[in-house]
Amino acid sequence: MIKNIIFLLFIFTILFTFVKTDTDGGLMCGCDDDCKGANKCQTGKCLLGFCSYIPISCDDGNPCSKDSCDCDKGCQHEYVNCDDKNACTLDECTGTGCCHTPISCDDKNPCTVDSCNNSTGCVNTPISCDDNNACTFDSCGPKGCIHTPKACNDNNACTVDSCSNSTGCCFTPLSCDDNNPCTVDSCNNSTGCCNTPISCDDNNKCTFDSCGPKGCVHSPISCDDNNPCTIDSCSNSTGCCNTPISCDDNNACTADSCGPKGCIHTPIPCNDNNACTVDSCSNSTGCCFTPLSCDDNNPCTVDSCNNSTGCCNTPLNCDDNNACTADSCGPKGCVNSKLSCDDNNPCTADSCNPKTGCENTPISCDDHNACTFDSCGLKGCVHTQISCDDNNPCTVDSCSNSTGCCNTPLNCDDNNPCTADSCGPKGCVNTPISCDDNNACTADSCGPKGCVHTPIACDDKNACTVDSCSNSTGCCFTPLSCDDNNPCTVDSCNNSTGCCNTPLNCDDNNACTADSCGPKGCVNTKITCNDNNACTVDTCSEKTGCRFTPLSCDDNNPCTVDSCSNSTGCCNTPISCDDNNPCTIDSCGPKGCVHIAMSCDDNNACTVDSCSNSTGCCHTPLSCDDNNPCTVDSCSNSTGCCNTPISCDDNNKCTADSCGPKGCVNTKLSCDDNNPCTVDSCNPKTGCENTPIACDDNNKCTADSCGPTGCCFTPISCDDNNPCTFDSCSNKTGCVNTPITCDDNNACTKDSCGPKGCVYAPLSCDDNNPCTLDSCNNKTGCCNTPLNCDDNNPCTADSCGPKGCINTPITCDDNNACTKDSCGPKGCIFTQISCDDSNPCTIDTCNNRTGCCNEQLNCDDGDMCTFDSCGPKGCTHTKLNCDDNNPCTSDSCVPGKGCVNKAITCDAPKDKCSISTCVPGKGCVVSKMDCDDGNPCTDDSCEVDCDTNKPKCIHKETRCSKPKDKCSINECSITDGKCISKPLNCSDNNACTKDSCKGDCGCTYEKIKCPDDGNKCTVSGCDPVTGCFSKPICCDDNNPCTIDTCDPKTGCCNKPINCDDGDSKTFDYCSLLTGKCVNQKIGGGCKSGKCN
Repeated sequence: MIKNIIFLLFIFTILFTFVKTDTDGGLMCGCDDDCKGANKCQTGKCLLGFCSYIPISCDDGNPCSKDSCDCDKGCQHEYVNCDDKNACTLDECTGTGCCHTPISCDDKNPCTVDSCNNSTGCVNTPISCDDNNACTFDSCGPKGCIHTPKACNDNNACTVDSCSNSTGCCFTPLSCDDNNPCTVDSCNNSTGCCNTPISCDDNNKCTFDSCGPKGCVHSPISCDDNNPCTIDSCSNSTGCCNTPISCDDNNACTADSCGPKGCIHTPIPCNDNNACTVDSCSNSTGCCFTPLSCDDNNPCTVDSCNNSTGCCNTPLNCDDNNACTADSCGPKGCVNSKLSCDDNNPCTADSCNPKTGCENTPISCDDHNACTFDSCGLKGCVHTQISCDDNNPCTVDSCSNSTGCCNTPLNCDDNNPCTADSCGPKGCVNTPISCDDNNACTADSCGPKGCVHTPIACDDKNACTVDSCSNSTGCCFTPLSCDDNNPCTVDSCNNSTGCCNTPLNCDDNNACTADSCGPKGCVNTKITCNDNNACTVDTCSEKTGCRFTPLSCDDNNPCTVDSCSNSTGCCNTPISCDDNNPCTIDSCGPKGCVHIAMSCDDNNACTVDSCSNSTGCCHTPLSCDDNNPCTVDSCSNSTGCCNTPISCDDNNKCTADSCGPKGCVNTKLSCDDNNPCTVDSCNPKTGCENTPIACDDNNKCTADSCGPTGCCFTPISCDDNNPCTFDSCSNKTGCVNTPITCDDNNACTKDSCGPKGCVYAPLSCDDNNPCTLDSCNNKTGCCNTPLNCDDNNPCTADSCGPKGCINTPITCDDNNACTKDSCGPKGCIFTQISCDDSNPCTIDTCNNRTGCCNEQLNCDDGDMCTFDSCGPKGCTHTKLNCDDNNPCTSDSCVPGKGCVNKAITCDAPKDKCSISTCVPGKGCVVSKMDCDDGNPCTDDSCEVDCDTNKPKCIHKETRCSKPKDKCSINECSITDGKCISKPLNCSDNNACTKDSCKGDCGCTYEKIKCPDDGNKCTVSGCDPVTGCFSKPICCDDNNPCTIDTCDPKTGCCNKPINCDDGDSKTFDYCSLLTGKCVNQKIGGGCKSGKCN
C-alpha cells in the first residue's frame, strides 16, 4: 500500500512539472472527458485531478514506412524510398528495412569483359584477343580467344621462309656465294642459286685482261715508239697512238722544224733601212717597222724626222700678238697669261685693249637726285641722303629730287566746332571745349553748331518709386512704402501696378507640423506619430509625415525562425535540423542547418566503403583480379590492389621473351642481317654477331669492296685528265703521272702546258702605257718606244695621258668679269662688255671681279609724309593722305612718324544711366546703359543711387497670379517670360499611399489596401519605402518538447515529441528543461515474471 502511494506521488510530481496546461488555461479535471484541448497527435488524460496530454504512438511496425504525426490529420505513414541511386544494385524494402542487392552483369559471352557502372548499369566490353604475336591470326569463338598460326611461304627458291613473333613472316634472301672470285653469284626465284663465270674484259685497249685467285687482273701495255718527233699515248677505245708533234710555236718570228733531238725554232731577220723606224718582230704578225718617236719631251720645240738622218727638234714661237697677255713657254708648252688691269680703285672702270694694253677710266657717281650728296669712296659710288628738317614742329619737311628741300607750314584746323585748334612745341593741338553747365538735370553735349544743354526725363516707369530731379545730384527715385501692418500678409510692390499685399503662406513644407497664422505671424505646431503597434518604429518625415517602419526581428541567427507580435514585439524560435539520415551528422551553425556526411572509411584499401541512408556504413571487399595471366594479383590493406608482372626472361640472348594470353613465350631470334658481306651467328650470352668478310686482292691497281654479290675488285683509272702528264699504273705502288716538257726557245712566247697539251702563247709586250709603241724581239724580248702627241694647234696644250695623246683646249680667262674671253688663230682674245640696262632707275657700272652691277636708285627723301617711287623719268615724291574716313579719329601726318589717327574722346552725358560712345561712321552717340540680365522673368532698369550718385541696374522678378484651382501652380517661363501653369507635385514618397490632387482641396493621400495572401503562416502589412509585404509568423510555443511547424491552411502546429521507446518497463516523457526524452524504469524490475 505504501509503495503504491509513493508511486502515485512520483507520477503526480512528473505531471505537475512537465505536463502542458489545457487550452482553457486550467489544470483541474474530474475525468478524461474534461481534457478536450488535445489535437490528433495527443490523448487527453485526467491523472490525479489534473489534465495531461500524452503523445500517441504512430509506429505501425513496418520498417518500410516513415512514421510521423500531423496535428490536424493524425498519424502519417510515408513509404520509405530505398533507391540508393546506384544502377548496379536491386533496391527493395524487406522485413529488416532497405536492401541493396548487387545485380549480375554476366552476358554468358566469353568474348566480353563484364562489369557494372554505378551511373549507367551493366557494361559488356569486347575483349582484345591480340596475343602480340605477328605469327598468328587472332579471333574470338564460343570458348574464348583463338590464335591460328600463319603460313609463311613466298614460293621463292631464293629465300629462307620463317616467322618472327614481333614482325610476322620473314623471307630471308638465300646466300649463293661459292667463294670463287671468277664467278658472278646469283639466284633464280624458280631454280635457286646460279654461279656464272665472269668476263674480265674492261673494254680498255690499254690493258691486258685475265682472272686469277683474287679475281680480274688488268695489266697496262707499253706504247713507246722511241721517236722524239711523236707524242706516245694510249686510248682506252683504240689502243696505242703515236701522234707527230707540232713544232709550230705560234711565233711569226721563227722558222719551225723537227730533228733527231726534237723541235727546232730558227729566228728570221727584220730591217727596212729607214732611220725613222724602229725594226722589230711581233710573235703574232711577224716583222714590224714602228715609226720612230722624235718627241724630246720638250713642249717648247717642234719635233720631226728625216728618213736619212733621223730626228729634228726646232724651238717653238709663243708670241700671240696680244698686248693683254704675257707670252712665254713652260713645262706644258706656250703660255699666254692674261694681264691683270685691276688698279684696286673702285672709282675706275678697268679694261684691256689687245693693241695698246691696260686702260683705267674714272666712273661717274651722279644719280641726278637733288636730295642726295654724290661721291666715290673705298667701296665705289656713295649717295648720302640730305636732311631737310628745320626743327619746326609746325612745318611739314620734305625734299624734291629735282628742286631739293621744302618746309610747308602745318594746317591744324580739324573742322570741329567742339575743339580749340593751335600749333605748339609738339605740333598741332586740338583741345576739346567743355559744355558742362553744372546742372545735373540737363544732358550736356557738343554738336555741329557747338554746346547743347537738353533737360533729362526722371520717369523710371516704376509704380513703386516717387520720381524727382535735383540740380546738384540729378534724378532721384524714392522707394514707395507698401506696409499694411498685417502680420499675415506679404507686402510687396509691382513695378507696373504698385503696392501688393498677398496673404502669407504659412506652409513650412514640413509634414510633421500643423501650420496656421496668428497675431504674431505663422505658427507651426509639431504633430504626434504613434500607431500603438510593438512591431513598428514610429517616426516622422518632414516630406511625407508620420512613418511606421516595420521592426526588424532578425537576430542574425540562422538557427531560429524570427517573427513579431503586435502586442509584445519580436519572437525568435529555435529550428530542428534532424534530416533522419544515419549517413549525416546534423547540427546548426552560422549559416543554418548543417548535414555533414559521415565518414565510412575503415582505413582498409581492400574494401569499397559506402553509406546507406537506411542502415549506415557498408564495407564491401575489393576484387583485384585484372584477368591478366602475366601478373600475380593480391591486395594490401594499406595500398590496395597489387598486380605484379611475372618475369619471362630465359637468360638466352638468342630468344625474344614476352608474355601472351597463355603466359610466357620465348621465340628464337633471327640474326640474318641480309648482308652477303658478313657471316651471321648467335651467342646465347651476347646475342647476334655479324662478322665482316675481307675482300683485299693486294693489287694497288684495283678498288676492293664488297657488294650485293660479295667481293668486287674494280680496276682503278689512273687518268688524271691532265694532257701534260703520261699516265700508267704499278701493281705495287699504284698510279704514276709523269710531267712532259714544253720549251720552244723563243723569248717572245710564254711556254706552258694546258688542257690540250703544250701551249706556246705569244708574249704580251703591252706595258699598259698608251704613250709608247710596243713590239717584241725573238732574242731580246719586248721593246716600248715613246709616242709623239703634237697637233700644231695654238689653242691646245699637247700631252700624253692614261688614254694616249691629249690635246686639251687652253683657257683664255683673263680673270676680268668685264671682258668676253675667246681663242683665235693666234691665241686668246679679250673683248670689253657693255653694262647699260637702259633703266633710269639704276646706276650701271662694271666690277672687274663681279661683272656688271645695276644698282637700284634710292628715291627715299627722308620724309615720312610723302610716298617715294621711281618711274620712267626717275624719282617722284607724292604727299601722303592720312584720312582714315573714321569720324572717331583725329587724322594728321607727323614728320618722323608719318600718319597719326588719334581716337577722340566723347563728352559724358548728363544722365547718369546713359553712356556716350563714338560709333564709326556716325561719331559720338548717347545711349541708355544696358541692364538686361538675359532673364525674361525679370524687369530690368537703371537707377541712380541717392547715396553714391552712381548708376546701378535693378532686376525685379515677375510675379504670376494665383492659379484658379489647388492642383496647379503658376510660374514664369525663362524661355519667353510668360506666366505658365504647371501641375502641382503631390508625391509624399510613401509607397503605402495613393497620391492624387483634387481641384477644390489640393493634394490627397489615400491609404492603399494590401492584398491578403490567404496564408495563415504569414502576416501582411505595408512598408512606406517598399510597399506591401508578407512575412512569416512565429509559431514557437516556448516548449522544447514540441516540434513547432506551420500549415498555410490551418496555421501553427505544435507537435509533441514522441519519447516512447517501446519498453513497457519504462515511463517515457520529455524534459521541459532540456527538450530531450527521458525513459525511466518503473519500480525495481521483475521477479518471477511479475513487476514490482
